[in-house]
Amino acid sequence: MAAGRAGPAPPEPGGRIMSPVRPRLLLVGLVPPEAGGSIACGVACHVLDLAEQAAARGFETAVLAPLRPGAPAAARGVRLIDATRSRLRRILSGSWAAWGPKRPPSDFLASRGWRDRLSILSWTERINEAIEAIRPDIVHIHPLSHPAGPGLGELPHELPVVLTDHGFWQDLRGDGDLEKVRETARLAAGVIAVSRHCADRQDELGLVFSGLKRIIRNPVRPWPRVGDAPRPGSGRKRVLFVAGVDALTRKGLEILVQAFAGDRELRAGAELFVITEPKAGGWARRAMSAAGIRGEVRPLLPCRGMIEAYREADVFVLPSRSEAFPLVFLESLAAGTPVVGFGPAVEELREILGPDAGLPFDAAAGTAAGLAEKIKRALAEPPNRAGLAAATAAAFSWDVVFPAYERFYAEARRP
Repeated sequence: MAAGRAGPAPPEPGGRIMSPVRPRLLLVGLVPPEAGGSIACGVACHVLDLAEQAAARGFETAVLAPLRPGAPAAARGVRLIDATRSRLRRILSGSWAAWGPKRPPSDFLASRGWRDRLSILSWTERINEAIEAIRPDIVHIHPLSHPAGPGLGELPHELPVVLTDHGFWQDLRGDGDLEKVRETARLAAGVIAVSRHCADRQDELGLVFSGLKRIIRNPVRPWPRVGDAPRPGSGRKRVLFVAGVDALTRKGLEILVQAFAGDRELRAGAELFVITEPKAGGWARRAMSAAGIRGEVRPLLPCRGMIEAYREADVFVLPSRSEAFPLVFLESLAAGTPVVGFGPAVEELREILGPDAGLPFDAAAGTAAGLAEKIKRALAEPPNRAGLAAATAAAFSWDVVFPAYERFYAEARRP
């Protein structure tokens, strides 16, 4: 029990103890490197943001996530619980959960191979340990494809568990993975889709929900006020690309470099700035140098260290082959910088924010030459940056969106 709490509340029917004042929230997922995690990605930034925003609004909040050695036990008012375990400990805890003196596993778990069962139940054991430590009122797991999902039935029955779908189909490696996601959706008290496109993919792939299903689009931190001042630099337009994971395989860095390499006008009038992980960054340096593309490749920055990169860009380009609802799009728009990229996400943003939000690009059917034309069009039609930033804050700030999480949690907790 946290220090300073005024004694336990009376137990509910079924034995649960609800917080007398501050609801307790356990988030399970990832946190970014600045909070002790090891992966710089949109999901990790979103989980940390959600935890901080909940804490600021009166929730007692903890995050269970893999942490680096020496990581802090708390960050910005949020308790951090390390989910990292050695391979031996994972095997032992999973074995105990699978074959120890407990009730028989579900039919689904019983049908899985022993490796699958060990992986799933090792994670549910970790979550159960965190539940015992902090006694949450609700558990929120990210993403829907989290390995603990098919084992939700092994968690306390009266404790509502909800998940956010950040694009589960991108994690599938076969029919077995899809079966696990379907089982997770069936067991969850509720599932959040981060976009309409995400909800449509759930339907297309046959997910059936026994609990709530909602669309809550990712919120974004407000940047300090931006204006329409010229971007600093060489006088050329600046094109920005940011990706912490899958830059070459999914996020479209390769086709973006090809768009520059194949278009003399774009190379003459614009520079390409790439912020990504080391392997993709090394490839980009070599490819840009060989093609005579002006620009720079930079290492990843903390989630909150990106504002200048977005402000200095004239357009942000992410020609992904697949996305759910990219947080980087919202961060760019919050700085007043329009986006070009993954079609369904940009179309959804245009419906909400208007045409100034940017231009869609279909990486599956489009070409590098087609992407170059979209980029040049976006550069030739600069938006009202201050107006775009204000519209983004009005639609996607945490102050606007967080009440949807509160309502979702409250509905999930109802009998």
